[in-house]
Amino acid sequence: MVRAGASHLDLRKNSLGDAGVAEMSAAIKYSNSLVHLDLSSNELGPKAGKELFKALAVNESITSVDVSSHEGLHRNRLCAKGMKHIVQLLRTSKILTILNLSGNAIRAEGLAFVAEGLTGNTTLLSLRVAQNEIQPLCYAVLRTILVESRICELDLSDNPLGNQCVETVAQTLGSRSLSLRRLYLAGVGVTGILSASLTHIGSCTNLLFTGSRSLQTLRLDRNNLAGPAFVESISILLSSGTPLQNLSLNECSVGDSGGEALFLAAARSASVRSLSLQKNSLSVSIQKLITSRT
Repeated sequence: MVRAGASHLDLRKNSLGDAGVAEMSAAIKYSNSLVHLDLSSNELGPKAGKELFKALAVNESITSVDVSSHEGLHRNRLCAKGMKHIVQLLRTSKILTILNLSGNAIRAEGLAFVAEGLTGNTTLLSLRVAQNEIQPLCYAVLRTILVESRICELDLSDNPLGNQCVETVAQTLGSRSLSLRRLYLAGVGVTGILSASLTHIGSCTNLLFTGSRSLQTLRLDRNNLAGPAFVESISILLSSGTPLQNLSLNECSVGDSGGEALFLAAARSASVRSLSLQKNSLSVSIQKLITSRT
């Protein structure tokens, strides 16, 4: 099928395994028509990662690759070991623009291989590495990915990054002119709780919004962002000339006063088009108030 002139090949949720990908690799190398390849949830391990990335490094047509894992059976686990050959792929490919590695347990070590390959890469635009058990102490790796590439979309959701790691992302965005347009940080363990000397999330959002003149979409869903410091920070920043268009704060423990303040700030913003506050602690009266003003 790879040689038959198809442009999209969707094999998700099968059980190809390492052996199946090894058999496909020769065809992948020399296909000149295939544009999108989906091998998500196929029980792929480190050996499959090696064969696939080596084949893609030679291929001259595939621009989009999905090797993520869906919930349920046949999850892929490329792990850090299977990421070694992605360095050469990202260094040599002039056409790969979309890469989904979510749910592969690559951890910080595997992400480091991605960062190494992205140094000088100007073609990859979308990188998804959600649900990869990426630990908090990966500051330098994330900074490299943001600074050394042209990525427009980055998904770090559902990794236990915590406040300090997200601050590193924020500081990088705030101190440089980057290409990033869409950033997904859902369920990364960020909290709005005050520390002894710093409101972590207030610091993060301040840099994310006012420092970055490119960020248009930010998802912070499923983080515990309750508290006046966070709401005040967001409210001020939404009226500061930020280019942000879409802000998602679903399941963030936002209460009535916070919900109203965020809504009013978004309404005054010249750029914000979408504010999502689903599954928060908003009462019926506040929901009616917001609805009556839209």
